[in-house]
Amino acid sequence: KRVGELSGGERNRLQLARLMALKPNFMILDEPTNHLDIPSREAVEEALEDFQGTLLVVSHDRYFLDKVVNRVVEVQDKKLVSFPGNFSEFWRVSGRSTINVVGRVSQRRQRREPDRVQRAQQRQEVSDLERRIHESEEQKIELEDQMAQAFTNRDHRAGRRAKRQLDRVTSQLEDYYARWVALE
Repeated sequence: KRVGELSGGERNRLQLARLMALKPNFMILDEPTNHLDIPSREAVEEALEDFQGTLLVVSHDRYFLDKVVNRVVEVQDKKLVSFPGNFSEFWRVSGRSTINVVGRVSQRRQRREPDRVQRAQQRQEVSDLERRIHESEEQKIELEDQMAQAFTNRDHRAGRRAKRQLDRVTSQLEDYYARWVALE
């Protein structure tokens, strides 16, 4: 296949293979498993398990983090706090799941029952947010493909432009998700 005919996931694998061939000692990976099928995720995990350098990984994929990382760094009060171990160990030791569940339950008990009109408005807002999230996710995929294509074609200007747009869409998407979670 020609590079231009590759899917987004195939382009991501090609980029990672090219990068690994350079044998870097430090890599920054932002959501490396997004839009990958299971065999591709496993290939990325295997490649990174053999990697001898340092990885800085940002990911929502807990399974991937458990397989690849041996240290978690958290931002607390504008400071970096390092924890040796994988993500599940960090999560268990920090006790976050219990704290969050208790906090949510107590907040729910304190809230008054919203009336029917408020609930209808809330349902409409959730529906609108879900539509915006879907549209933004589609736009994000398209921008990631544009970035991959620009990288492959060595068109750095187009790559930077797509990256700026991707950053805006990602930030907006995070805002949508935060609002959606707050409403749920």
